[in-house]
Amino acid sequence: QKSDKMKKTIIAVLVFVLCISAVGAANWVFGNPGGVRVDYNNCTEYSKDDIDSAAKVVMEKVEEMEGCVLFSLKFSNADELDYCRSLNEPANYEECIVFNSAFRSPLKSRFGAWNTNRLYTWDWYLARVKDGQWELVTWGYA
Repeated sequence: QKSDKMKKTIIAVLVFVLCISAVGAANWVFGNPGGVRVDYNNCTEYSKDDIDSAAKVVMEKVEEMEGCVLFSLKFSNADELDYCRSLNEPANYEECIVFNSAFRSPLKSRFGAWNTNRLYTWDWYLARVKDGQWELVTWGYA
């Protein structure tokens, strides 16, 4: 009796571990392994919270891009303020952030807009008034 109960418990634990492993493997292959990695790139212009709030805007935009999976964002620079202002006139932006990103296109494309299941590297330009909300100004290939 105890032996049978012990065997069933061991089998249940093994099945549970295998299921968790399968979910993790599927997430690695088809999804985003462990979430989006944000590289602050030794940024001195902005705090971690500032960069995280800008990164959140990018992550939300990628979520709108059905089937795309964002893997990483890297702080690139904060020197594109004039460029961001020129794209949204009259712009009173006082701060900007540029990220480099890596994301995968959808596994299947319904409309042919993407090369399916490809790695894309885009730049994302965000700007804001001093201590305001980050706005996505433009994005795409560098």
